[in-house]
Amino acid sequence: MRFVPAESAHVWRPGRRGNCVSSGHATPSERIIVQAIVDELRPVNYIAAGTLQRKLELTGEMSRDDFDALLGTMVRAGLIEIEEAEFEKNGEVLRFRKSC
Repeated sequence: MRFVPAESAHVWRPGRRGNCVSSGHATPSERIIVQAIVDELRPVNYIAAGTLQRKLELTGEMSRDDFDALLGTMVRAGLIEIEEAEFEKNGEVLRFRKSC
């Protein structure tokens, strides 16, 4: 994994109808969230995206769509990687995204 200072991250915010609109550099509060994500991922192999959002206590502050958009921005900036994964539970295949 390659880590880049959070200050270099550009943030993409969802636009109308799910299109993303570049907003330029991250705001101070977005930089704090980006750094917290990097700090959570540093000591582990991966964390499921939903688990990461709950662990950072962002559920009330940021919608899941906005959180996924932020993770996508971090992938494009080279800060993190995302992998698609799945597991079976009670005969049902559950898909999730691993942040690493």
